[in-house]
Amino acid sequence: MRLEINGMLHLQCQRCLGLLEYPLRMVNTLLLVGENEALPAEADEPNAPDCIMAEAEMDVRALIEEEILLGLPLSPRHPDGACRTRLEMMRGEDSVSAFARLATLKK
Repeated sequence: MRLEINGMLHLQCQRCLGLLEYPLRMVNTLLLVGENEALPAEADEPNAPDCIMAEAEMDVRALIEEEILLGLPLSPRHPDGACRTRLEMMRGEDSVSAFARLATLKK
């Protein structure tokens, strides 16, 4: 079975905790093996396709989800120097301090 997955994921950068758009492009070949079949001899080779147990009714959605999770980076991060600090993000969102906003409510 040839599996090809393309899409854009929204992850959280583990360096700055900001939004990280992660382009997902996966191409994988899976070898379906029946319950009574022996694994092929080349299954132990590093470049051989992954073997999975074939069933009459397979949960393809779970299979795709598992492949996506296996393809994600362990610690997604922006490239070096691309992260904004938390202070820069807070200033960019609202340059008025919280105390200044409270003062306007008092009036």
